[in-house]
Amino acid sequence: MQPSTTADVVVIGGGGAGPAAALAAQDGGAHRVLLVEERAKLGGNAVFATGLWACETRQQREAIVDVSADEAFRTAMEWHHHERVDPRILRTVINKSGDTIAWLTEKTGIDFVISVEYKMSYGHAPTWHVPARIEEHHGHSLLKFSQVVRSLAETFEAAGGEIWTGAKAVALRTGEDGAVTGVVVERDGREEVVEAGAVVLATGGFHGNPELMEKYFYFYDDTIGGFRIPMAGDGIRMAAEAGVRLEPHATLIKETCSSSEKPNEYSLGPATRQPDTVWVNRLGRRFSDESVAIHLQTGSNPLLRQPGMTGFALYDDAMVRGVDDDGWLLPRAPLRPAHLRKHLESAAATGDWAVAAGTWAEVAAWIGAPAEALERTVADYNEHCARGYDAEFVKDRRYLRPLLEPPFHAIKFGPMMIDTVGPVRVDERMHAIGEDYTPVPGLYAAGSLASGWQGTDYCGQHLFGMALGFAVNSGRIAGEQAGRHVAEASRA
Repeated sequence: MQPSTTADVVVIGGGGAGPAAALAAQDGGAHRVLLVEERAKLGGNAVFATGLWACETRQQREAIVDVSADEAFRTAMEWHHHERVDPRILRTVINKSGDTIAWLTEKTGIDFVISVEYKMSYGHAPTWHVPARIEEHHGHSLLKFSQVVRSLAETFEAAGGEIWTGAKAVALRTGEDGAVTGVVVERDGREEVVEAGAVVLATGGFHGNPELMEKYFYFYDDTIGGFRIPMAGDGIRMAAEAGVRLEPHATLIKETCSSSEKPNEYSLGPATRQPDTVWVNRLGRRFSDESVAIHLQTGSNPLLRQPGMTGFALYDDAMVRGVDDDGWLLPRAPLRPAHLRKHLESAAATGDWAVAAGTWAEVAAWIGAPAEALERTVADYNEHCARGYDAEFVKDRRYLRPLLEPPFHAIKFGPMMIDTVGPVRVDERMHAIGEDYTPVPGLYAAGSLASGWQGTDYCGQHLFGMALGFAVNSGRIAGEQAGRHVAEASRA
């Protein structure tokens, strides 16, 4: 194979991290930057994103929202119990987040907004920054983050950057000293070598790789719902082949909860995480304080121990009417009307995700549970409600509502998988770290494949949106460092 081209920096991956890295590499001093993306379009899993986490921004100052980098860092470290997290990495990304919002606006012309509506639970300060088109009379219309990715790419190309789509990076090239010297890229049916002074791996997670999923997550099941583009973990393989140290752990970003993914049955998912519903498993038994669903990132954890990782949210008709009349008890941003009865009727017509019945015995038959077990569960729960005390799981009495009025409803649900984190080891400058715990010269990693910023569970209640926040910030850091690396090398 002969070199097809040379570049100062090659960025592999065009999702949330890659375009930010490519543009930042130009800022860092690289003149020839190439962005390689396997798919026909840029965006990766960022196409599903609405916004990203940040603190100490102009938007927060204007809204009189006080979330300091210090507070966010301390809270996050406590959430993760100081486990698996490199505090230097998390601190660096948090500190950079506010400036990154301003940087994105400068590079794309897209502003960002915050609002009490853009939160995932109660008690959160507005830290979720959503891209918006600002209109006359101080109005705005929200944009998907995919528009930000496209705008970053346009700015990158306008500054002389080159983008290859439909091009798959298959291997890294290294020299005798272990330094990365280029990338082997497959496109148009042939392999080409791109020589480079530095490479940024931003290829995303590995939830499209069953072997890695089973290796890192004991509960993995390919029936877990969610929205994502499956990624094979090619960047992880290439990093390992280049001598990068892979952590023995990774994080699965989960949310609560996944039900029917049909657009005309949208409300079933939000309905399962209402704190006043009743959760039972396939045996017809309660298995948790249902208000754990208030915590979006950990509320699905109780499901992992249940048969088939499956739960059923129980409603009586009075609860359904209450949702449609008064709205969600626990909203999910951005707010949408419930129309729960309409969506329940749609799902019950097929029987795949919901049922409506006149008796709990009929509901039990649909679930596949013993009728006497479900009837006992409901009777016990109604007694808890009458007493105002949940003797089983001590659910907050505000959420104790009896199941009395037929028809009775059950909604099937499971955990929702969003992305993976890790296991490529990096430092706070996003250098890829070798087996000897020193940086691999010329190699950087950003986004979902990088470890060190997550513990066992994703982000916690105070850092919602940090998956995309980390992707963009780590991409920016990696690109800056790669650009400086080649600029310094050229002066040496």
